[in-house]
Amino acid sequence: MWRGGITSMTTVRWSWWIFFLISIIAIKECFPVPAESRQLGGGRVLLVHDSGDLCPSSTADPVLMMTILLSRFAGEVVVGGGADYSEEILSGFDVVVILSTAEGISELKLPKTDIPVVWVGTGIPRDLPLQIRVGDEYFFNFDHVRYKDRVLFAGDQQQSVFLEAGEGAEILAQATDLQRYVPLVVHLPTMSLWFFSGIPFWDGGEMVFADILYDVFETEWKKNSLFVRLDGIDPFTDAGQVERVADWLRERTIPFAVSYSPANWEGGTGNLVTIARNRPLVDLLKGLSEYDIPLVMRGFAGNHRRVPYENAAEFWDYENDAPLPGAGKILEERLSDGISVSARLGIRPSGFMAPGYKIPPALLD
Repeated sequence: MWRGGITSMTTVRWSWWIFFLISIIAIKECFPVPAESRQLGGGRVLLVHDSGDLCPSSTADPVLMMTILLSRFAGEVVVGGGADYSEEILSGFDVVVILSTAEGISELKLPKTDIPVVWVGTGIPRDLPLQIRVGDEYFFNFDHVRYKDRVLFAGDQQQSVFLEAGEGAEILAQATDLQRYVPLVVHLPTMSLWFFSGIPFWDGGEMVFADILYDVFETEWKKNSLFVRLDGIDPFTDAGQVERVADWLRERTIPFAVSYSPANWEGGTGNLVTIARNRPLVDLLKGLSEYDIPLVMRGFAGNHRRVPYENAAEFWDYENDAPLPGAGKILEERLSDGISVSARLGIRPSGFMAPGYKIPPALLD
């Protein structure tokens, strides 16, 4: 059984609650704050989103993910839909981040303000001072991002917004298939405007976007900002291997969480097996929980019997890119089953995640 000790886990524990509790944050009445009293890197951020698809099937909820990412830099993130950019409201913030998940022209406009503005998403503002091409004929498949003289693997991605950066615009990152390069992130210093043409939550994209935020917030990389999630743990996992990794992380004071599936399908027989069969793993998870290591329940069985294992989407039909038939009932039953199995074994999960981040948007409520 795992017996390691963890120091200073209170902050880590609360930061991870952000990952798994979807908070409904309303825009409050904002009082003016003198510009000289603002402290970038610890101030307030206004995160505005339009009425586009807030949970496309290709990623987790962008608003939630953006809130999580911004919380690394800001003391407070205020979320709101709509475009109230009055001088009175903006005077209470240090940075404005606009998230547009619309296709094509967004209903939102760029605010007229002296504070930094970061526009992110597939939608584009009507008043963007850049030449833009958008449409089906401009789709571009890419798998790498060029950033700061480095080429980062990005997985299979698709770009539909093409920027043509003119005079005074600084190209920070480019999407590329290693033959063709198109602007992905553009900075307009005269306007304190950063434009990221896409949703950055994919391999390589989040890294680039986070690095850019350090420039926006005028702050340096924080020490020990690494957070590890041990994933793919199920009834067939070797508890000894997990324990060795956990000990290695603990000894180096690297904060981490563990995501586990309470059950999985057994190869060959096709039987559904729960973690009750793997007593060493049960004891390990209980021990981790006792030391405030966050345990995240990753679906129930990690994937659905009718879905190939490599896709690992328990509530999603990859072939048709749509929820499984009866996904609502499946989700309800499997959440209940997962909690029941865990509770009987004395395991206390602190959060839930859908395998592959694939979950029908209508079921988030």
